[in-house]
Amino acid sequence: PPGLVADELAQMMGMTIRGGQEKNIKVAVKRKKGSPAIIYPVHLLVEYGEMLNHYTGDISGEVDFRSIQERTAIIPALAALSLLAGILLLRSYFRTRNNSIFSRR
Repeated sequence: PPGLVADELAQMMGMTIRGGQEKNIKVAVKRKKGSPAIIYPVHLLVEYGEMLNHYTGDISGEVDFRSIQERTAIIPALAALSLLAGILLLRSYFRTRNNSIFSRR
Protein backbone atom coordinates (compact mmCIF):
# COMPACT_ATOMS: atom_id res chain seq x y z
CA PRO A 1 0.00 0.00 0.00
CA PRO A 2 1.06 3.64 -0.30
CA GLY A 3 3.28 4.60 2.61
CA LEU A 4 5.06 1.23 2.87
CA VAL A 5 8.34 0.10 1.34
CA ALA A 6 9.70 -3.44 0.97
CA ASP A 7 13.36 -3.90 0.09
CA GLU A 8 12.82 -7.49 -0.96
CA LEU A 9 9.89 -8.88 -2.91
CA ALA A 10 8.88 -5.43 -4.11
CA GLN A 11 8.20 -6.90 -7.55
CA MET A 12 6.99 -10.21 -8.90
CA MET A 13 8.94 -13.31 -7.86
CA GLY A 14 8.83 -16.78 -9.37
CA MET A 15 9.86 -20.13 -7.90
CA THR A 16 9.26 -23.82 -8.34
CA ILE A 17 7.86 -25.83 -5.46
CA ARG A 18 7.61 -29.58 -5.89
CA GLY A 19 4.80 -31.66 -4.39
CA GLY A 20 4.98 -31.88 -0.60
CA GLN A 21 7.43 -28.99 -0.28
CA GLU A 22 6.77 -25.85 1.71
CA LYS A 23 8.16 -22.40 1.13
CA ASN A 24 8.30 -19.63 3.73
CA ILE A 25 8.86 -16.11 2.51
CA LYS A 26 9.79 -13.39 5.00
CA VAL A 27 9.65 -9.80 3.84
CA ALA A 28 10.75 -6.78 5.88
CA VAL A 29 8.30 -3.90 5.44
CA LYS A 30 9.11 -0.33 6.47
CA ARG A 31 7.15 2.89 6.58
CA LYS A 32 8.14 5.72 4.26
CA LYS A 33 9.19 8.93 5.97
CA GLY A 34 6.17 11.08 6.70
CA SER A 35 3.61 8.28 6.45
CA PRO A 36 1.32 7.86 9.47
CA ALA A 37 1.82 5.13 12.08
CA ILE A 38 -1.40 3.21 11.50
CA ILE A 39 -2.53 -0.30 10.55
CA TYR A 40 -1.86 -0.99 6.87
CA PRO A 41 -3.64 -3.77 4.95
CA VAL A 42 -1.28 -6.08 3.06
CA HIS A 43 -2.25 -8.49 0.28
CA LEU A 44 -0.10 -11.17 -1.31
CA LEU A 45 -1.35 -12.53 -4.61
CA VAL A 46 -0.36 -16.15 -5.16
CA GLU A 47 -0.58 -17.74 -8.59
CA TYR A 48 0.33 -21.33 -9.27
CA GLY A 49 -0.03 -23.80 -12.08
CA GLU A 50 -0.41 -27.54 -12.09
CA MET A 51 -0.04 -29.19 -15.48
CA LEU A 52 -2.88 -27.60 -17.49
CA ASN A 53 -4.66 -25.95 -14.55
CA HIS A 54 -3.89 -22.48 -13.26
CA TYR A 55 -4.92 -21.25 -9.79
CA THR A 56 -4.79 -17.91 -8.02
CA GLY A 57 -5.26 -17.00 -4.40
CA ASP A 58 -4.95 -14.02 -2.12
CA ILE A 59 -3.37 -13.98 1.33
CA SER A 60 -4.50 -10.97 3.34
CA GLY A 61 -3.13 -9.53 6.54
CA GLU A 62 -2.15 -6.31 8.19
CA VAL A 63 0.96 -4.58 9.43
CA ASP A 64 0.56 -2.54 12.60
CA PHE A 65 2.95 0.40 13.01
CA ARG A 66 1.16 1.96 15.99
CA SER A 67 3.05 2.51 19.23
CA ILE A 68 2.42 0.22 22.20
CA GLN A 69 0.52 3.01 23.97
CA GLU A 70 -1.90 3.31 21.06
CA ARG A 71 -2.38 -0.46 20.83
CA THR A 72 -3.21 -0.83 24.52
CA ALA A 73 -5.25 2.38 24.86
CA ILE A 74 -8.51 0.43 25.04
CA ILE A 75 -7.46 -1.68 28.05
CA PRO A 76 -8.21 0.98 30.74
CA ALA A 77 -11.62 1.63 29.18
CA LEU A 78 -12.43 -2.10 29.13
CA ALA A 79 -11.33 -2.43 32.75
CA ALA A 80 -13.58 0.48 33.77
CA LEU A 81 -16.56 -1.03 31.94
CA SER A 82 -15.92 -4.45 33.51
CA LEU A 83 -15.71 -2.88 36.97
CA LEU A 84 -18.96 -0.98 36.42
CA ALA A 85 -20.72 -4.14 35.22
CA GLY A 86 -19.43 -6.05 38.25
CA ILE A 87 -20.66 -3.37 40.65
CA LEU A 88 -24.10 -3.35 39.02
CA LEU A 89 -24.34 -7.15 39.19
CA LEU A 90 -23.32 -7.19 42.87
CA ARG A 91 -25.82 -4.44 43.66
CA SER A 92 -28.58 -6.35 41.91
CA TYR A 93 -27.63 -9.58 43.70
CA PHE A 94 -27.66 -7.99 47.16
CA ARG A 95 -30.95 -6.18 46.48
CA THR A 96 -32.71 -9.42 45.49
CA ARG A 97 -31.14 -11.22 48.44
CA ASN A 98 -32.27 -8.54 50.90
CA ASN A 99 -35.79 -8.49 49.43
CA SER A 100 -36.10 -12.27 49.80
CA ILE A 101 -35.00 -12.05 53.48
CA PHE A 102 -37.59 -9.37 54.25
CA SER A 103 -40.40 -11.26 52.51
CA ARG A 104 -39.92 -14.34 54.80
CA ARG A 105 -41.07 -12.48 57.92
